[in-house]
Amino acid sequence: MDWAQTLPIAGATALTPVVVYLWGKAFPPDPFRLGERPEYLKARNGWIDAVATCFMFAGLVTPMVLFGRHLNSIGAPVIGLFFGLMVIFHFLWICVATLPFGIDRFREFWRFYELRWGIGTRGIQFVYIPIAMLGIISAAYIWANR
Repeated sequence: MDWAQTLPIAGATALTPVVVYLWGKAFPPDPFRLGERPEYLKARNGWIDAVATCFMFAGLVTPMVLFGRHLNSIGAPVIGLFFGLMVIFHFLWICVATLPFGIDRFREFWRFYELRWGIGTRGIQFVYIPIAMLGIISAAYIWANR
């Protein structure tokens, strides 16, 4: 067994729930609103979140597919691209799935998302925007130095 790969994966798997919990404590979602039905939000938005998770993994895999064996020669910017594409693909899917039905549908999804994960939208923006920007900057750097 290669412990150099196994330990970081195990550590990340174990720490993810702790990070999400602390993230939610730092940026709690808005309290429930009068008449709000979480089961209704889940029924309408759960599938969008599930597909968004698949897109998140697609964003993680995309640099591996694009660069294959050349990942090591690209260096650190590829790490920014990994994380950036995860967030960008996730967000773009949510836009495609909700915005054709109006901004209220888009907001409804994000309300579901904050209740589902226990993290307020301010906290989501606080993390997602810098990671997406890191991905864009990394892509530009990789493109300029190809």
